[in-house]
Amino acid sequence: MKVSKDYLNFQPCTLEVSPDERPRYRNRKGDVSTNVLAACGPDLRFIYVLPGWEGSAGDSRVLRDALRRQNKLEIPTGKYFLVDAGYTNGPGFLAPYRGTRYHLNEWIGNTPQSYKELFNLRHASARNAIERDQRNLGNKGDGGWKRSALNAAAAVLSTSFNVNVTSDNVKNRIKLWRSWYGIVSDILGHSGFDWDGTKHMITVENENAWNEYCTSRKSAKSFRFKVLQNWDDIVNLCAKDRATGHGVLWMLMKR
Repeated sequence: MKVSKDYLNFQPCTLEVSPDERPRYRNRKGDVSTNVLAACGPDLRFIYVLPGWEGSAGDSRVLRDALRRQNKLEIPTGKYFLVDAGYTNGPGFLAPYRGTRYHLNEWIGNTPQSYKELFNLRHASARNAIERDQRNLGNKGDGGWKRSALNAAAAVLSTSFNVNVTSDNVKNRIKLWRSWYGIVSDILGHSGFDWDGTKHMITVENENAWNEYCTSRKSAKSFRFKVLQNWDDIVNLCAKDRATGHGVLWMLMKR
């Protein structure tokens, strides 16, 4: 079996729609959005993009549509697309084991203890290679925020609130938010967990499922009732691959 490093991904893009249509476009996190299915090859180039599905549509439904269209997603012969745990294994699609350590930051200081953990580590490593973005020149580089950006943020905060804020203070706060983003986004990526935009905290449908989830993710336990008033800002700051929809609108206008 040949496993390619092709990666299939969905990104929710926020947009404005009329009040009558909002229920169809509201995703499980409560945001009004549209789904964009995108597939990348080993060279980090997009090989297929399908925009336009309402945010309420499940990933599997969007994928079925992509496979049935005239201009459909083609599966390379003898290879597989890497997909996340929201999917099941099938011809041409390879998902990680559920309920098993997965994300790369979970492997820091740890080694695989079973064939499932080894598989997930290899899966996450290949997926991470595809998710690397080609960043534009600006305030953010491959190592994080540039020193000039940190200094500018510290200066603005110091002046606005009449306190002494250093670039290291800003850097450490971003580091903390980044860790929070990684933990919470992983929680929201699993079935049964959702986000309450009014209370600014996660919601859990089944406490047993939550306890099972926390057995292998100790850092998640403290977020059960943690209020994150600035979660949207954390997402905008830390989600480097967050889609904006600008490219989709541009393509539609060009047609």
